[in-house]
Amino acid sequence: MRENGWLACSPWAAKAANPPAPLPAGELPPLLGIGPVYEYPSVRAITDQVPGSVTIKYDGVGHGRYLNAGDPCVIGHVDRYLIDGKLPAPGTTCPARPA
Repeated sequence: MRENGWLACSPWAAKAANPPAPLPAGELPPLLGIGPVYEYPSVRAITDQVPGSVTIKYDGVGHGRYLNAGDPCVIGHVDRYLIDGKLPAPGTTCPARPA
């Protein structure tokens, strides 16, 4: 864990300078979200706010499917979105990789 990793669980006392609010959906391009099984609903809650967005469900657990874990399915979809602006079909799922 990095030196500042414990800050993620710190009980912040100060008010947030940027409290949660709806996304400015009309001002954003379609988003691509990647959600492992336990975070998929949270990722969908964000991408569903922006028309045309897609969330890929990763049928496993863990963060960093693009860089850290190097999942080929996720990398392929993200690269296609970043390079060509093409989103996968709604309902796209990437299978979990064996441990």
